[in-house]
Amino acid sequence: AADARMRSRVRRRLRLSFVVHSQGALILRAALQHPAMARYLPCCHTLLSLGAPHLGWLYGQNALVKLLIRALRLHPRCTAIRELTMRDAAEPHESLLYRLNVQRNALVHFRHVILAACATDRYVPFNSASLDPSPEALADPRTKGVAYSAMLQHLLWSLETAGVRGTRLDVDFRLAGRSLDQTLGRAAHLQYLLDQNFVERLLCAYVHNFEDDDSDRDAADHAKPRVCDDTHSDDRA
Repeated sequence: AADARMRSRVRRRLRLSFVVHSQGALILRAALQHPAMARYLPCCHTLLSLGAPHLGWLYGQNALVKLLIRALRLHPRCTAIRELTMRDAAEPHESLLYRLNVQRNALVHFRHVILAACATDRYVPFNSASLDPSPEALADPRTKGVAYSAMLQHLLWSLETAGVRGTRLDVDFRLAGRSLDQTLGRAAHLQYLLDQNFVERLLCAYVHNFEDDDSDRDAADHAKPRVCDDTHSDDRA
């Protein structure tokens, strides 16, 4: 009994924070739904999301990537591609992506959610990474468009209801020269990890979200809940 109380006390003081890139965010969100993680959900503290397709790859503008995705999703081993495009189920509302955003939104367990998105990252649609409305989805009367808008609306509503404090970062990677990666739109997607200057500036600017003390946490419990800040911050590297 004493050991159980000690473990419970440790879990109450434990804070779990994650830095995720690209599809790693969806992997984490799915993993947090596993029954084995239930005891740790109250410990979730900060999520730093770097170019992550939280709303999948439904309205991307990169013609080359779009063509590649259409080809790969036919391959029996490319399950992840089908999940990103909601082709893993007969109906969109039965897909993994829909369930992660509407039925089992693990983001509500965090105290802070920081979303970094880059317009020149053409691997992941900007709106999907920043949780912004997609003009293409709003104009799409098909089931896919309705499902996309429903996912975004429910996701933002659940974050606000849970009192999650969110921040959107509009990142601008100024890349010199031309390369195949830039033509494909992959270069900016990789810069989140390769640009040491960006990583250092990002951590310095938001280190308080990982280190706030108990008094800050108590004060935050009485603060007015707010979801993702509509004021975009430019982090130019």
